[in-house]
Amino acid sequence: MMVEAIIAAGLDASVRGIKFPPANVEQLKRTQLHELISSTTTAALLSIGLDVALLNGIDPENWSDCPHFQQAANVVKCLKVVNDTAERSIALMPSFNQSITKSEAEMQKLIQVVKDNRERIPDSSKASLASAKLATK
Repeated sequence: MMVEAIIAAGLDASVRGIKFPPANVEQLKRTQLHELISSTTTAALLSIGLDVALLNGIDPENWSDCPHFQQAANVVKCLKVVNDTAERSIALMPSFNQSITKSEAEMQKLIQVVKDNRERIPDSSKASLASAKLATK
């Protein structure tokens, strides 16, 4: 069923990432694996050198005997998984911090001011901002 679903989905390398709303998590739990196949699945498999059409007609239990499957499996084993978004965010913070202040004493004072503001203004609603403004007068 997987190979048929991949072949039927076609090829679309322009879409990146999985698009699944968090509100539909319960539906996702009931979804079969072959129902998650899309045209991007085909593009991803081709990018690691696996032409799924070559697996068509072969029992999935015997895929490990197929040289094309073995080659693709070796490529996948060597892939380094990276959370690029998280790494960029982490790298951005020291850069941002250094642009605000140069000394550790100034940074500690800034952190205290931010902490105080968060205690005085718990959210950014109009009511909270107005009450904080009145309290400073």
